[in-house]
This record gives sequence, C-alpha cells and structure tokens, in this order.
Amino acid sequence: MVFLCPQLLECLAMSILTLENIHKTYFGKRVLDGLSLSLDFGDRLVLTGANGTGKSTLLKIISGQEEPDTDIGLLNLASGTVIGYLPQQLSSEPDPAKTCLSHQRYDDLMLQMRSLEEDMAEHPEQFAELSTAYDQTIRSFEALGGYGFQADLLAALYGLGLSDQILRRPLNTLSGGERMRSALAHIIVSRPDLLLLDEPTNHLDIDGIEWLEEWLSSFSGTVIVISHDRSFMDNIATHTALLSQGKMTVRAGNYSEFKETEAMIHFSRERELKKLQETLKHEQKVTQTMFSHRKMNQYHSREKRVAKLSRQINEVEKNLVSEQTRVKFSFQSDPERKTRSGCLIQAEDISLSYDDNTLFSGFSSSIFPQDRIMITGPNGCGKTSLLNIMVGSLRPSSGRVEINSRAKIGYMGQLLQFNSEVNTLLTEVRQADPGLTEGQGRDLLAGYGFREIDVFKRIQVLSGGERARLYLCKLLLQKPDLLLLDEPTNHLDIASREILEQALLDYDGALLSVSHDRYFIDKTARKIWGFIGVQVQEYNSYQSWRGMVRAGKANISVPTQSEQSEIAEKENNSGRKNTDTKQIAAEKRKKAAEQRQIIQTLEAIIHEQEAEIKSMEASFAEDTPAVVYEQYADLIQELEENTTSYLELLEKKDS
Repeated sequence: MVFLCPQLLECLAMSILTLENIHKTYFGKRVLDGLSLSLDFGDRLVLTGANGTGKSTLLKIISGQEEPDTDIGLLNLASGTVIGYLPQQLSSEPDPAKTCLSHQRYDDLMLQMRSLEEDMAEHPEQFAELSTAYDQTIRSFEALGGYGFQADLLAALYGLGLSDQILRRPLNTLSGGERMRSALAHIIVSRPDLLLLDEPTNHLDIDGIEWLEEWLSSFSGTVIVISHDRSFMDNIATHTALLSQGKMTVRAGNYSEFKETEAMIHFSRERELKKLQETLKHEQKVTQTMFSHRKMNQYHSREKRVAKLSRQINEVEKNLVSEQTRVKFSFQSDPERKTRSGCLIQAEDISLSYDDNTLFSGFSSSIFPQDRIMITGPNGCGKTSLLNIMVGSLRPSSGRVEINSRAKIGYMGQLLQFNSEVNTLLTEVRQADPGLTEGQGRDLLAGYGFREIDVFKRIQVLSGGERARLYLCKLLLQKPDLLLLDEPTNHLDIASREILEQALLDYDGALLSVSHDRYFIDKTARKIWGFIGVQVQEYNSYQSWRGMVRAGKANISVPTQSEQSEIAEKENNSGRKNTDTKQIAAEKRKKAAEQRQIIQTLEAIIHEQEAEIKSMEASFAEDTPAVVYEQYADLIQELEENTTSYLELLEKKDS
C-alpha cells in the first residue's frame, strides 16, 4: 500500500495526472527508470526523444493499455478523468457496416433516448422510474455534445482532410491513413479530459496539421503528444519533455525554447568541465609538491580535494553525453561542382493525368547545380509523381524533361529497396562500394549509428528509421550532383533529422525534395514548387506559398451569419477577460526580468572569479606561501557554488 503525505495529496488535487517513480522493463531492459511527471488541467505537453526510448510505452501506461512494473511508483489520475488515446497503429479490424460518420457512443445514446421515450408513452404507470433513466441519458448525451455532436464530428473530419466521398465509404475499404484520421476526429470530438496522441501528424497533410494545431490550441483539456514534427510542437506546446535513457526532462515552453535552454546548459557545462579539468591538473601538481616537501597534513587534504574534483568531472562528463553524437550523415564534397553552371534538369510545359483526373498541367522549370528546391502540397496532389518525372522514372502526359547526361543523380524514394533483404548491413555497403575494406565499412556504418554487432544485422529486421539511415549511407557513397529525396525525414527521430539538415546545408550539390516537414523545409529550401489546385508555381519561401493557399481559401470561404455571431461573442468574452490577462502577463514579465537580472549578475561574478583564479595561477611559484593556496582553494569552491546556482537558474528560467 502506498501512503501519501499531505503535501503530495495537495499536489495531486491540483493535477489531472501525476506519475511518481514509474519503472518499466522489457526482457531485462529498463525502458522507464524512475520517471516522474505532473500535469495540470490545460497543459499541452509534447514528448520527444530518440526512437525506441519508451515514449509510446509511457502513453500506453497512462491510458491503461499496459501496466508499469509492480510494487514500484504511483500513477494517479484526477477523479472522473476521461481519456482519449490515439496509438501509432490501429489494431482492430473495422466493422464493414460502419463509416467515418458512425459513432458507437452517440448512436447508443440516441437509441436509448428513443426507446425510453416510447416506454414512457406506453407505460405511464412507470413514468417516474423511466423519467429518471431518461434524465440520466440526456445528461450523458449533452456531455457528448448533444445534437451538435454530428456537426462537430463532420467539421473535424473535413478539417483533417477527409472528403464527402471517403465519409460515405465503409471503414474497412479505407486506407490506413484515412482510418487513422477518422479515429482522430472521433477522439477529439468525444470531449476527453486527457488526450494522448502518438504521432498524430503522420497521416496528415499541411491543411490537416494546421487544423489540428488550431483545435489543440483552443482545447481546454490536457494533452500529451508524441511527435517528431518540430513546427507542430512549437505551435501547440505549453511544455516540452525529452525522454532519454529512461529519464524525463520537462521544461515550460515549446521545442525551440527547450533546445535553446539545453544549448545554454550544455555550453555552461562544457565551460565548467574545462575549468574543473584545469583545476584538477593544478591540484595534482600542488599535491605532488606538498608530498615532495613532506607536508603530510596538507598533502592528505589535497588528496581529498583531488578525489572530489575527479568525481565532479565524471558527473559533468556523464551529463554531457548525448545520443545525438551517435549518427553523423556526411556528403562527399566535389570541388568541380562549385564551378558548374549548366542546367541539370529542364522541364517544359509538363502535365500529368490519370483517366479524367488531372494532377497538374503546364509546369516549366529548371534545376541548376546549387538549387535547393522543395515540392510541397496536399496529400494526393502529385508531389511524388512530379519528383519521379524529374528523375526520368515516370513519363509526363505531355511536355518534355531533359536530364543532363553528365549529372550524377541520387534518388531516395518512400519505398526503400536494397540488393537483398537477407544481406547484412556490412555486406550491403561493401557491395555498393567494392573498394571498401571491412574496417572502412564498419567505420562508415558507425557514422550512421550502426556499431559493433549491429553491422551484422540483416536488413529484413531493421526498423523504418534504421532502413532510412542505411539507405542514406549507400546513397551518399555515390557522391551525387543532384539529390532527389521523397519525404526523407519520415521514420527519422528529431536528432537524426537535425543531423540530416546540417549535412544538407554542408552539401555542395543540388537538392530536389518532397516534404511536409515545415521545419525541415525552412532549414534547407531556397525555392518552393508549390501546388495550388492543378497548378504548380515557384515561390521564394514556404510562407509565400502558404499565404497564397490561404488567400485562395479566403476568397471561397465566407462565414455564415451564425458563425459571425459566434466570432463576435468570442471577441466580447475575450474583451471581458482582457484586464485580468494583462495583469497576469505583467506579473510574469516582472518575475522573468528579475530572474534574468540574477542570471546576469551571476555571470559577471563567475567571469570575475575565473579571471582572479587565472591571475593567481600565473603567480604560483615554489616559494608561494601555503595561505595563498588556501585562498585559491576557497575561491575555487565559491566558483563551483556560483556555477551550480547559475545552472539551476538556467534550468528553471522558463518554469
């Protein structure tokens, strides 16, 4: 039995979810190691981390799909909490009689109300008893959304990109992505208190993602989202968490703010490590001097300080270990590429149609050696088809494409095919480059996260992310002049995406890629080939293309009178709350300013102490009195304490 102290009970009363010391082990491997988390009503937590770190496992534990290790830890949900859970994969086979508009709970309540109405009319002698049951059913029906529920469901289905034609079809005839979007729509309109979403943007195009962002931002409940979509995370998060090696780090703010804080802490720890190493080196020298002069009391005291410094250095080094250093994509540079100016690929007035369906028409453009182009648009518009036409693997319905015969082209599609699925990773890369020795092949694979016995894995057992990394490894051995990539960030965790982005920034060839990852597009693209209807136009930026898309929608979408009334009412409510909101914001700004001032003061003190220590070190000589060494040691101790306080304030600055 778990006994809770009064302070913890008070904390639980304020939170919708509290986890304390949660552990989970699979086949002897500790996935979650003493994890703790507390979320209040209205919090939106985005959860990130490398693939396989236990993110999905955590959501399954919270939703009750799995149990944590027994007799350890505490999981507490506020009384009456309704959970909505969307897994990465839907497991059950859909009922062929159901469509996207079918909702079991709504249908059951409607039938129950109609049945009770008939019973009350036919059995007036049981009216009191039936009326009580009817009132309870009505309350459940209204809690679900009442007669407005179907309209809300329809709006969600449309918002997530499902057309009228899809809505009428049986669920068992829909694709996995269509079923997933339908399931998401049903979950979000069922009014859960706690919403758990595992990679919800995987099957959404940009319109669906933006709709979901807007809905989540206005959702009054609590949300935990697993995602690798950094723009999505930035747009919805009130808190960001990183799960690594079974531990969780949680900070207030979105993903970009989380990364900024992590970078500052990492920089400070590196500086701290350097100073500690320098101090240790000097202390060891002083200790040896004390021993040589047979000052044994001082010698033993110095020994203890050396041991303490060694422990501190080990702790800081452990904190600096990062999984992001495990993978490093690198492109082979070609000096000749920088001097080339001729066209690599030229398309003139190309179009593509299937039967009576035109995907795009009248598109003309050219690709030059240093171009960085992204193809973007809604699902099904023809992005991958356009990419395949440009590489020559698909013929356009009209128009022509000329490919420079001297250009070396590397292509990575969504379907990753290898020489043989039973090949080991080492065999596969050595077949791609027969000149590689076994040692060179192992070193190459290590740069892509495959170390030691991993190089002897067979391709058929690799995860999606591992397959993508291996394919990139082979692709980059070709030293291509032009890279054509179809959704290259799919299956990659955030660390691998950021390393790929940096590699593409260093790459000196041309790039043509299909992507819906807005963060990736902003980081790597210089031009956009954007779809609007059946037209493809070139834009200078992703934002320019989205602006044109929204402008087109605004011209054909006029709010009804009732919608305008709802907007006016929301504005009125916003005005009434404006004064309180301003006061709260002012107090937050004041506290943030005070915290920044303390941090700046500590930085100045640390710099002064570092300068004083450096000056003392320069003055040390064989005849330096012992008292000076004592002053030096005291100053080192003060610097350590100030540095610790500084790091703690950095970690709390957004809390």
